[in-house]
Amino acid sequence: MKNRLFIPAGALIGLGIGMLYSQEAAGVLIGLGMGFLIEALFEKKA
Repeated sequence: MKNRLFIPAGALIGLGIGMLYSQEAAGVLIGLGMGFLIEALFEKKA
């Protein structure tokens, strides 16, 4: 269940990076994508 934190953390990191380049929306979308990808990679098999 702790892996669910990767998605909002990715969005916030993406927002920060997007603000550096004045592309906030693109940064959030990239961050969300990375959050989902990392969550899928670290998913525990039950």
